[in-house]
Amino acid sequence: MEYVCQCAAELCQATSCQTTRRARRSASGYFGHPVIFNSAPVLKMMMMMMMMMMMIVTMTLSDVLNNVATVLVAATVAIKIAEELNVNPDAMLMGVAVSASCAFLTPIGHKNNTIIMGPGGYRFGDYWPMGLPLEIIILAVSLPMILIVWPL
Repeated sequence: MEYVCQCAAELCQATSCQTTRRARRSASGYFGHPVIFNSAPVLKMMMMMMMMMMMIVTMTLSDVLNNVATVLVAATVAIKIAEELNVNPDAMLMGVAVSASCAFLTPIGHKNNTIIMGPGGYRFGDYWPMGLPLEIIILAVSLPMILIVWPL
Protein backbone atom coordinates (compact mmCIF):
# COMPACT_ATOMS: atom_id res chain seq x y z
CA MET A 1 0.00 0.00 0.00
CA GLU A 2 2.88 2.33 0.80
CA TYR A 3 4.33 1.82 -2.69
CA VAL A 4 0.98 2.57 -4.36
CA CYS A 5 0.65 5.83 -2.40
CA GLN A 6 4.21 6.78 -3.28
CA CYS A 7 3.61 6.14 -7.01
CA ALA A 8 0.39 8.16 -6.90
CA ALA A 9 2.16 11.09 -5.24
CA GLU A 10 5.02 10.99 -7.75
CA LEU A 11 2.56 10.83 -10.64
CA CYS A 12 0.88 13.96 -9.28
CA GLN A 13 4.29 15.65 -9.11
CA ALA A 14 5.04 14.76 -12.75
CA THR A 15 1.60 16.00 -13.81
CA SER A 16 2.17 19.28 -12.02
CA CYS A 17 5.48 19.67 -13.88
CA GLN A 18 3.57 19.32 -17.13
CA THR A 19 0.71 21.65 -16.23
CA THR A 20 2.98 24.39 -14.89
CA ARG A 21 5.13 24.02 -18.01
CA ARG A 22 8.22 23.43 -15.94
CA ALA A 23 9.26 20.57 -18.22
CA ARG A 24 8.86 22.78 -21.29
CA ARG A 25 10.96 25.52 -19.70
CA SER A 26 13.66 22.99 -18.79
CA ALA A 27 13.73 21.63 -22.32
CA SER A 28 13.52 25.00 -24.06
CA GLY A 29 16.40 26.31 -21.97
CA TYR A 30 18.67 24.05 -23.98
CA PHE A 31 17.25 25.18 -27.31
CA GLY A 32 16.61 28.88 -26.83
CA HIS A 33 19.46 29.81 -29.14
CA PRO A 34 19.45 29.09 -32.88
CA VAL A 35 21.59 26.26 -34.15
CA ILE A 36 24.71 27.61 -35.82
CA PHE A 37 25.63 24.41 -37.62
CA ASN A 38 22.98 23.17 -40.04
CA SER A 39 24.78 20.16 -41.49
CA ALA A 40 23.19 16.77 -40.89
CA PRO A 41 26.18 15.05 -39.22
CA VAL A 42 26.62 17.91 -36.76
CA LEU A 43 22.92 17.93 -35.89
CA LYS A 44 22.93 14.16 -35.42
CA MET A 45 25.95 14.43 -33.13
CA MET A 46 24.22 17.18 -31.15
CA MET A 47 21.15 14.96 -30.70
CA MET A 48 23.31 12.09 -29.52
CA MET A 49 25.09 14.39 -27.08
CA MET A 50 21.74 15.64 -25.76
CA MET A 51 20.62 12.07 -25.22
CA MET A 52 23.88 11.27 -23.43
CA MET A 53 23.48 14.33 -21.20
CA MET A 54 19.89 13.33 -20.42
CA MET A 55 21.11 9.87 -19.43
CA ILE A 56 23.87 11.30 -17.21
CA VAL A 57 21.45 13.64 -15.45
CA THR A 58 18.99 10.77 -14.96
CA MET A 59 21.74 8.54 -13.53
CA THR A 60 22.70 11.30 -11.12
CA LEU A 61 19.10 11.82 -10.03
CA SER A 62 18.66 8.08 -9.58
CA ASP A 63 21.49 8.03 -7.06
CA VAL A 64 19.56 10.25 -4.66
CA LEU A 65 15.91 9.66 -5.61
CA ASN A 66 13.70 6.63 -5.98
CA ASN A 67 13.78 5.07 -9.47
CA VAL A 68 10.08 5.74 -10.04
CA ALA A 69 10.41 9.38 -9.04
CA THR A 70 13.43 9.76 -11.30
CA VAL A 71 11.58 8.31 -14.29
CA LEU A 72 8.51 10.46 -13.72
CA VAL A 73 10.55 13.64 -13.51
CA ALA A 74 13.05 12.84 -16.27
CA ALA A 75 10.53 11.38 -18.72
CA THR A 76 8.55 14.60 -18.97
CA VAL A 77 11.71 16.56 -19.73
CA ALA A 78 12.91 13.89 -22.20
CA ILE A 79 9.63 14.02 -24.13
CA LYS A 80 9.83 17.81 -24.38
CA ILE A 81 13.46 17.62 -25.53
CA ALA A 82 12.47 15.06 -28.20
CA GLU A 83 9.65 17.35 -29.35
CA GLU A 84 12.00 20.34 -29.56
CA LEU A 85 14.55 18.32 -31.55
CA ASN A 86 11.88 16.65 -33.73
CA VAL A 87 13.29 13.20 -32.98
CA ASN A 88 11.81 9.88 -31.91
CA PRO A 89 10.84 10.17 -28.22
CA ASP A 90 11.12 6.39 -27.80
CA ALA A 91 14.93 6.59 -27.87
CA MET A 92 14.98 9.34 -25.24
CA LEU A 93 12.52 7.45 -23.03
CA MET A 94 14.54 4.24 -23.27
CA GLY A 95 17.62 6.21 -22.28
CA VAL A 96 15.74 7.51 -19.25
CA ALA A 97 14.50 4.01 -18.35
CA VAL A 98 17.96 2.45 -18.58
CA SER A 99 19.76 5.22 -16.74
CA ALA A 100 17.14 5.44 -13.97
CA SER A 101 18.01 1.85 -13.11
CA CYS A 102 21.65 2.76 -12.47
CA ALA A 103 21.79 3.71 -8.81
CA PHE A 104 25.29 2.48 -8.07
CA LEU A 105 27.02 5.54 -6.59
CA THR A 106 25.25 5.89 -3.25
CA PRO A 107 23.71 3.56 -0.70
CA ILE A 108 20.50 5.62 -0.72
CA GLY A 109 19.80 5.20 -4.43
CA HIS A 110 18.32 1.72 -4.10
CA LYS A 111 17.05 -0.41 -1.23
CA ASN A 112 19.50 -3.22 -1.95
CA ASN A 113 22.43 -0.85 -1.59
CA THR A 114 21.13 0.23 1.80
CA ILE A 115 20.49 -3.34 2.95
CA ILE A 116 24.06 -4.53 2.29
CA MET A 117 25.68 -1.42 3.75
CA GLY A 118 25.36 -2.49 7.39
CA PRO A 119 26.18 -6.22 7.23
CA GLY A 120 28.94 -5.65 4.68
CA GLY A 121 30.59 -2.93 6.74
CA TYR A 122 30.52 -0.49 3.84
CA ARG A 123 30.80 3.26 4.23
CA PHE A 124 29.12 5.88 2.05
CA GLY A 125 32.25 6.45 -0.05
CA ASP A 126 32.81 2.76 -0.75
CA TYR A 127 30.20 2.76 -3.52
CA TRP A 128 32.08 5.17 -5.81
CA PRO A 129 35.12 3.04 -6.80
CA MET A 130 32.94 0.30 -8.23
CA GLY A 131 29.80 2.27 -9.08
CA LEU A 132 31.36 4.97 -11.27
CA PRO A 133 33.14 2.59 -13.70
CA LEU A 134 29.97 0.50 -13.84
CA GLU A 135 27.85 3.54 -14.75
CA ILE A 136 30.39 4.57 -17.41
CA ILE A 137 30.32 1.07 -18.92
CA ILE A 138 26.52 1.05 -18.92
CA LEU A 139 26.47 4.45 -20.63
CA ALA A 140 29.05 3.35 -23.21
CA VAL A 141 27.13 0.17 -24.05
CA SER A 142 23.52 1.33 -23.76
CA LEU A 143 23.75 4.59 -25.72
CA PRO A 144 24.85 2.96 -29.01
CA MET A 145 22.48 0.03 -28.51
CA ILE A 146 19.51 2.31 -27.89
CA LEU A 147 20.38 4.34 -30.97
CA ILE A 148 20.63 1.15 -33.06
CA VAL A 149 17.29 -0.27 -31.90
CA TRP A 150 15.42 3.05 -31.67
CA PRO A 151 17.06 5.43 -34.17
CA LEU A 152 16.60 9.14 -33.65
